[in-house]
Amino acid sequence: MTETRAESQVLRGDQVSRFERGNGVVSIAYVGRWNSDVSKFTTGMTVLPPGTGIPLHTHNVEESVLIMAGSAVAQIGDAE
Repeated sequence: MTETRAESQVLRGDQVSRFERGNGVVSIAYVGRWNSDVSKFTTGMTVLPPGTGIPLHTHNVEESVLIMAGSAVAQIGDAE
């Protein structure tokens, strides 16, 4: 079986567009179909000030979430 590998990329946070979501919440999208062959996955960084959040939403791809500091509540299906 031949494996296809995407070309390596170095992304620098200060060079990636930020998306203002309101209430001080900012998202920075690092990997997705716009810059990768990996069209079934997305990841980035969202900074949420204490007490804020983003509306319940869905994705048409897999997404990874890593909490760097603090705590969060996520709803996945009926589970919280």
